[in-house]
Amino acid sequence: MLTTIKRKRLIAKATQNAYYRRMTLEEVAQHAGIQACRRTLTKAFILEGYHRRKAAEKPFLTPKHITRRLKWAKYHRNWIFVQWRRVHWTDEAKFYIGMA
Repeated sequence: MLTTIKRKRLIAKATQNAYYRRMTLEEVAQHAGIQACRRTLTKAFILEGYHRRKAAEKPFLTPKHITRRLKWAKYHRNWIFVQWRRVHWTDEAKFYIGMA
């Protein structure tokens, strides 16, 4: 069982930057100077409310997409504030507020 101090150290290391976020739990622990098995590390991260997710892979823009986006941008570049206020922007991102 890892102490709260060690768990906090693991989280701090795992969230330090993109380099550490892509490491396995064992690699993060090794860099933090903590020795523990994967199962113990997994439980420690869960206790601290830290959950990893695999990054979603997004397709690259095709030449057709690029052309259409540029055409759209050129068409709308001279719009005034009043015109943009009437636009309702949406996206496909999901956001969860609070704990699941």
